Amino acid sequence: MAASRRWKTGETSIMVRTLGQAVSARIYVPRPAPATPFARVARNNYIDDFVFEKLGRLHVEPSALSSDEDFLRRVYVDTVGVLPTRQEAEEFLQSREAGKRPKLIDRLLERPEFADLWALKYTELFRAGTREAGPKAAKIIFDYLQHSFRENKPYDKLVTEMLLSQGPHLYSTGSFWNVTFDSNAADHATNISQIFLGTRIECAKCHNHPWEKWTQDDFYGFRRFLRARGHQRDP
Repeated sequence: MAASRRWKTGETSIMVRTLGQAVSARIYVPRPAPATPFARVARNNYIDDFVFEKLGRLHVEPSALSSDEDFLRRVYVDTVGVLPTRQEAEEFLQSREAGKRPKLIDRLLERPEFADLWALKYTELFRAGTREAGPKAAKIIFDYLQHSFRENKPYDKLVTEMLLSQGPHLYSTGSFWNVTFDSNAADHATNISQIFLGTRIECAKCHNHPWEKWTQDDFYGFRRFLRARGHQRDP
């Protein structure tokens, strides 16, 4: 390696695959260790534990807590999709109440805009209305998701209801999942694995996955499972 080339700080992965087996390893390239420990940043929740652990591996100093102004803008846009009104902004920024940030989050989660925004996001994620069901079924799906978010339905219950739904898709929440995507079990295997499991297995439909451990047995086994559960026909 040329002496002028320098490693960049960060994380990457290396995968080795042979004879149908695949294994990956994470590689960390840290900065030089600091002469003195970084200033401690307060932990707010369990997610911070993972963030601080990785930053420690890389010798990267955690960012300081965001300002009230930055937090206010972010939490409104991320949670309810709108900016605070002038009155709401002034009340929050002038408040000296302890724990005002988590209290604001709780209030935003109770607002109708929260259910509206996240129902819209998930309706788009499911590509509702792009298949034979059309815009009418898309509206039914949106209404179902909106109601689910308003009543704070647990995610596992939400997914179970969608995947096991039955009935007339144009008049009730019914079987909308089956008409959201192409109507065969192979398409359901592709879409369900990607949306709900975060795994792309469709490359194993025609051959063993070239970059992952998934084989055709995995893909068609999943397809047969969905077919047995009533998720449409095989082509």
